[in-house]
Amino acid sequence: MGFDDHGGPLPTHLWGILAEWNRPAGRGQWQAQLGLGAGPRLDARGLRPAEAVEPGGGGREALGLSWNWLPDAFGTDLLGLHAAYARIPSTAAGLRELRQASLGLFLDRGLGPSRWLADTLLLHHRAVTPTGVLRRWHGGAYLQVERAGGRWRPYARLERNVLDGEDPYWSLFPEVLTRRAVGGLRLELGEHHALAVEAGVGRELGGHRWRRGWRVQWSALLP
Repeated sequence: MGFDDHGGPLPTHLWGILAEWNRPAGRGQWQAQLGLGAGPRLDARGLRPAEAVEPGGGGREALGLSWNWLPDAFGTDLLGLHAAYARIPSTAAGLRELRQASLGLFLDRGLGPSRWLADTLLLHHRAVTPTGVLRRWHGGAYLQVERAGGRWRPYARLERNVLDGEDPYWSLFPEVLTRRAVGGLRLELGEHHALAVEAGVGRELGGHRWRRGWRVQWSALLP
């Protein structure tokens, strides 16, 4: 579905505190993160990060939790559980407040010359509208396979979202699709930079139209 830093419907920015925990277990390692603080606000443009220095700019309570297992503490394979909750005030038409809770499972696994990534997500919305309160369940999943190693890394991804179209929240995120297939090529530029070009096709909520597009993305890991 995508996080709010890319215009998506899932909050990922908090203004608060972050606690981390690591524990070795043989060759592997357990990792946990807990974030508590103020979450985003919602307006006609989508999710807006909390602005603590602006009067009225702060969001309501929010938290995020991840619990990961690394079978090799120095490797990249990972199995993780993630959960989040956010109470989101809204000035968007038709929605006064949204309470979003999510629970998901993530896998990042290397198999021979390929790398596999998968994620499943269960989402619950409690939406306060001018006419009452709506409660809706949604779900999503994706599976991606890519070449492991080398500078040039082709990849392919399948995405599937099961969404209730009566939820007013989705009208604010027209980019959210119920089905999507993506193919791309990523060029690794050293250890901290990458350039990717991808093309995809997806079906809009309601199932009446298909959308095609492509994008170029530059990624950087800053020290």
